[in-house]
Amino acid sequence: MAVVRAKVKSELLEWGRTSAGLSVEEAAAKAGVDPDRLSSWEGDGEERPTMNQLRALAKAYKRPISVFYLSKAPVDKEIMHDFRRLPGEVALIYSPALRLEIRAAYQRREVALSLLEELEQQPPRFTARVAIGDDPETAAMVARQTLGIRYGDQVRWRDERKAYNAWRSAVEAAGVLVFQVVGVATAEMRGFSIAEEVLPVIAVNQKDKLNGRTFSLLHEFTHLLLHQSGLCDFDEDAMRPPEENRVEVFCNHVAGAALVPREHLLREAIVAGRGEGRHQWSNDELESLARQYGVSREVVLRRLLILNRTTPEYYGAKRAEFIAQYKRAEEEKKPLEDFKRNLPQEAVSNYGKTFAGLVVETYQQDRIALSEAAQYLNVRAKHLPTVEEKLRRGGGDEIQY
Repeated sequence: MAVVRAKVKSELLEWGRTSAGLSVEEAAAKAGVDPDRLSSWEGDGEERPTMNQLRALAKAYKRPISVFYLSKAPVDKEIMHDFRRLPGEVALIYSPALRLEIRAAYQRREVALSLLEELEQQPPRFTARVAIGDDPETAAMVARQTLGIRYGDQVRWRDERKAYNAWRSAVEAAGVLVFQVVGVATAEMRGFSIAEEVLPVIAVNQKDKLNGRTFSLLHEFTHLLLHQSGLCDFDEDAMRPPEENRVEVFCNHVAGAALVPREHLLREAIVAGRGEGRHQWSNDELESLARQYGVSREVVLRRLLILNRTTPEYYGAKRAEFIAQYKRAEEEKKPLEDFKRNLPQEAVSNYGKTFAGLVVETYQQDRIALSEAAQYLNVRAKHLPTVEEKLRRGGGDEIQY
């Protein structure tokens, strides 16, 4: 029996591989084919993969088979400003996992817009704005006002999980889709944002600590206020072009000031008792203030530095200490497996209440099929009622395993 070959263009096969961020060798290993043969399929040779081989390649590249039969390669909306880059570089190399997460975030936004159209609902417009030349403390007030966060509510959270969930809910209520990225190292990406006037997107790294995710959320929210998409790691010490470093420093400052407002921090008994001056702070003092605002000790100490309550030298020494403690904790922590477990609580936690709610509402109104709803949320169809129940009860916040 003659072998049936897939009638696909070589350039589409090459596009599928490169857009997934895979080398020939890596792609061949994932698809179970010979690297030389894969190179031949992508080249000028006449041979093409069999249908089974094409299915294996499509699975490796996380693409539907139909995309390889297009007349030309589609343009992925994966271009965002890479604030991790070094001087003279266009951008750092994205890992396959990060490329997939960025692509998925764009696709989910398109799905959300489509579902809103099905429901005949108008999505809210994100019109709040700050400028890079604004005073960061004033810009932070804009962020808090946009999110409706009050000091009296914030200090009652006193738990990093409650704080993260509350800030995330406020960001979603402001018309932003908030996703959690899985399978990407925090060393590569802490967060990214897609700045759109309708349904902008923030993604934070699930592997980060909860108070780290809270800071990432506010850093990326500042990018949205600037109406500028970005892929960030928040490292102010990195060798970036001056203008790019200026943006990241601004976003860090605004995020810290939004989380720990100047007027409230200076009135805290621990701080007010010391007065202005270059003080040193014990770990217990920093921990007490950090719990008050649901942030890390480093965020509190950075605020004290900005407000002239400590020295750059002391801040630098304590920051190095915190980083070393974090690294030790990461080394001792049992690693979570990166495979997707298709659990309903993860669907709501990782995709957000807004997106999950849209999917469920559209399904309940018989606008999409059960299979579509399950596919959008990456759960088994039998788990969709559990997702519905969690949304009804207001669940789906970040969970502890």
